[in-house]
Amino acid sequence: MPIKSLEEELVILLRWICLNFGFCSISDDDYHTITRSKRWEARDFAIAVLRAEGFNPPEAEVEWGRRLKARFIEHFGVAEVSENDFADEQTSGTQI
Repeated sequence: MPIKSLEEELVILLRWICLNFGFCSISDDDYHTITRSKRWEARDFAIAVLRAEGFNPPEAEVEWGRRLKARFIEHFGVAEVSENDFADEQTSGTQI
């Protein structure tokens, strides 16, 4: 199975969040901002999703923030990811 990019993994994660948490009303602009980011920390990702869903202020949503952070960490296995993490994995098996 080919290794996915950070953007592809974020799309999968947002789809899971929509289906399981009901956060499905993220605008196209916010969706692209989230999925095309080159780096995320779990807390910042949670705040971005809550903000995109219209929570104001998103930091006040402690329980949803906790759930979103936990899901991010469960999905990626770490609390912080960057595009470079995926680039290294994609090129490590390439032979020239």
